[in-house]
Amino acid sequence: MAVTPRFVVLVFLGALALGALGGVAGVILMPPPDALPPAPPRPVADDAPGTTGLRGSMEAFRLHAVPRDLPDLAFRDAEERPVTLADFRGRIVLLNLWATWCAPCVEEMPALDRMQTALGGEHFTVVALSIDRQGKRIVDPFVARLNTPALPIYLDPSGASARTLAVAGLPTTLLIDREGRELGRIAGAVPWDNAAAAELIRLAIGLPTMPAATPRPAAAPRPPAGPAAPAAPAAPADALPEVDRHPDIPGADRADLDVPRPAVN
Repeated sequence: MAVTPRFVVLVFLGALALGALGGVAGVILMPPPDALPPAPPRPVADDAPGTTGLRGSMEAFRLHAVPRDLPDLAFRDAEERPVTLADFRGRIVLLNLWATWCAPCVEEMPALDRMQTALGGEHFTVVALSIDRQGKRIVDPFVARLNTPALPIYLDPSGASARTLAVAGLPTTLLIDREGRELGRIAGAVPWDNAAAAELIRLAIGLPTMPAATPRPAAAPRPPAGPAAPAAPAAPADALPEVDRHPDIPGADRADLDVPRPAVN
C-alpha cells in the first residue's frame, strides 16, 4: 500500500487523540501520585468486646494508655480562613482525615454527618479535614453532592497534617480530648452513627481519660417460660424493634450496648 502524506497525517492525528484520551483517563481514574492509599478493609464485629474493652464497630479503635500531645496543626475552614487545632480546645474533637478520591472516606461521611447532627455542640465536634491538593475548588462541589449539611469541612491541600500525624492510609480518624491530646485513633471507614461509636464519644465527653478495658460479663441464661413455641425465622441483624434504637443517633443499633430489653409476653 502506498503511503501518502494524507495517510501519515491521519495516523499522527490518531496517535495524538489516543494519547489525550489516555491522559484524561489517568487523571480521572488515578489518585495523585503522592496520595495516601485507602486504609485496608477490616472485619466489623457485632457486639463482642475487643481487647480495648470497646465493642462492635469500635473494637479496632486503638486507645492510648496515656493521652498523647499533638502539635498545633494549621489548616483552613470551608471559607479558607486559617484555623488551628488549638481553636477547638475545650471540646472533644473527632478529627477525620479524608480525600475526595478515597472511596472508603466517602462511604463514611454521611454517618459522620449524622453523628455531628446528634452530638455536635459545645462539648463535641467532628472535624472533617480534606487533604485534596486542589482544595476548595474540588471539595466544595463534591461535598454539595454528598448532601452532608451538618458536617464541618476543613481543608489542608498541603497534606502536612497527614504527614505530621503519621497517617498511613485514608480515612484515619483521631479522637482528641479537650486539651488537644490524642486519646486514640482508627484507620478505615467506620459506621459512626451507631451506638458503639456514640458510646465512645460519650465516654470521652464525660471523662478526662479513657477508662481501662473491662470485658463485658456473659449474660446469664434465661429460664424457660413454658412450652417451647415453634421457632420463628431469624430476622436480619439490623431488623431491631424501635425500642432498641438509640434515641440520639437516628437509626443507630443498640445491640452492642448493655441495655435491658422489655420482656416479651
